[in-house]
Amino acid sequence: VFFTIVAVIHDQALFEPVIDWVLAQPADAQPAIMYLANGILSSISDNVFLKILETVGVTLATLQRFSHE
Repeated sequence: VFFTIVAVIHDQALFEPVIDWVLAQPADAQPAIMYLANGILSSISDNVFLKILETVGVTLATLQRFSHE
């Protein structure tokens, strides 16, 4: 699931605007800004991943409950 999310992010270039913005900043500020941007983008992708896992878990639990009725 995680690599599917990463592939979608890559294929749709979802982070490209942020990266382009960072690279447009002064060269001496780019490493710090990229570090912060990376942390923010990582937390977003992690939250998406966890939400997908939660949704799959609820779906499986629901299916199991209905299959036993």
